[in-house]
Amino acid sequence: MSSQPLTHSEPYIIDDKTDAERYFEGVLDGSVIAGQKMHQLAEKMLPRIREGYKHWHYDPEAAIRPVRFIENFCVIPTGRLGQPLILEPFQRMMVETIFGFVDDDGNRQIQYAIIEVSRKCGKTTLCAAIELYLLLADGEGAPQIYSAATSKAQASGVYGAALRMVRRSPKLAKHVYKGTVVERQEDGIICKDNLGYITKLSHESSHLDGLDVHGAIYDELAAEKDRAAFDLIRQGTGARDQPLMIVITTQGFVRDNIWDTERDYGVRWLEDKLEDDRFLGIFFEMDDRSEIFNEQAWPKANPGLGSVKKWQYLRDQITKARNDPQYLPTVLIKDFNIVANQATSFFTFEEASCDETFEFDPKRFRYCVVGFDVAERGDLNAAVAMFMEPNNDTIYEEAMYWIAEEQIKINSNSQKQRDGVPYHQWAADGWLQIVEGDKVDQIVFIDWMRSLADKGLYIYAVGFDKWHVDDWTRRQLDLMVGKGRVSEVIQGALTLSSPMKEIKIDHRANRIVDNGNPVTRWCRLNVMAKYDTNDNVTPIKKGLTASNRIDGFMAELDAYITLKRHWEGYQASL
Repeated sequence: MSSQPLTHSEPYIIDDKTDAERYFEGVLDGSVIAGQKMHQLAEKMLPRIREGYKHWHYDPEAAIRPVRFIENFCVIPTGRLGQPLILEPFQRMMVETIFGFVDDDGNRQIQYAIIEVSRKCGKTTLCAAIELYLLLADGEGAPQIYSAATSKAQASGVYGAALRMVRRSPKLAKHVYKGTVVERQEDGIICKDNLGYITKLSHESSHLDGLDVHGAIYDELAAEKDRAAFDLIRQGTGARDQPLMIVITTQGFVRDNIWDTERDYGVRWLEDKLEDDRFLGIFFEMDDRSEIFNEQAWPKANPGLGSVKKWQYLRDQITKARNDPQYLPTVLIKDFNIVANQATSFFTFEEASCDETFEFDPKRFRYCVVGFDVAERGDLNAAVAMFMEPNNDTIYEEAMYWIAEEQIKINSNSQKQRDGVPYHQWAADGWLQIVEGDKVDQIVFIDWMRSLADKGLYIYAVGFDKWHVDDWTRRQLDLMVGKGRVSEVIQGALTLSSPMKEIKIDHRANRIVDNGNPVTRWCRLNVMAKYDTNDNVTPIKKGLTASNRIDGFMAELDAYITLKRHWEGYQASL
């Protein structure tokens, strides 16, 4: 990567810094193009490299020892067969971070690492080289090293690369040979000197018990549906002083599987929501789907771009995805590590927030478009008015929320409030109304719209999800606005997808100003985006949890859709 001020050759330590330290510095100063999760990792690990962590310290010699082994003994197993394997800066960073932290006895801190990186970034070659290091140079007696995956065929990928390295490297061939690992009844790469071996393992293997694991590479965990092999490897490391299991994968099409669980674990570790001193999570991924059309952002998910992975290859993939929408999910998942068929957070905090404010002036604003979301019993009710002024593309918002008093009287003797948010404070500040009783009558929407008209802001059109709207409210809307401008907004991908993408762009550009409404911001941040195979998006609640309310965003989206439907007429009214 031309953006990285690092070299691939000796010396390994420059100005008392290893490649890992310099790589993380590059992430933080912007000279290495990296995503949000890599920034979190750099912020977490750089102080540990410099100052140590608990009873572990960063030993530069321990960090670069496997790098030296790989570059001096291992060779490229495909393409330029037999050529020396020189690691890329991002590969050195990973190896040095995994192996560099040790205790006073020299034993490794990191025992389990997960790495998410896009396809064709050299992960198979790197993993094969790490397996050979663990077998030959890690100082372990009779090390059992496993190339694991969801199937024997997949497990053969890393194992086969290691075998080809041995066959093409006279230095390695002196110490190992291909034979049968008797206790596993599998082919293996066997070390003559320390009685260790590398062999394949999957849930298809005939023997899954009796593992005494020193090292394991689990390839493409995102494709795994069966936990058997994974769990047995984790449980099989207990007798070793410094075992190491590395999961390395691209994103996959299988959802709600073991990878989703492990990835969530890694994300929470990065965010300091859990503590695990033996764990390391490295994620090369895009921050947003829109970045796939920005070449400058591609290295976030493709750290070897320009060397290991070709720019033209990725350009060709994008071209095919543009011309064939059904191919787009494959590119999103495999080339950019974007979860294309799983719900992901739709807004960043910055996109969901706008600090700009405005004072309502009936001379500036005459007509508005209203969207509202009628809640089921006990839920939050929301209404949003959008309005504009001539010759200005900014959309201004005024919103109101209602919730029944009885519905927030949970744990009345506790400071905890329903949904973990300050409903009473919001009510005191005028953002929300707490209604007596245990339900909110729909008359509140009509009264609120009349109050807008009373201060000089007239309703031009109104949109809503018809599901809970009663006949009386419909008749009142028809009388207030006129039947031709009362719109039902169907809550499906066909109706919501394009407007969701458009409103996200407007929020990112701060073209929607809501006076910093904290309730609306909270609702936006709870929105998860669920994508189908055609890249259509629909909103769902974060974690599918009822307390993560999105009613304010749904009202806002209904208003936005209605505004777009009546755009020409509304603009003429200004």
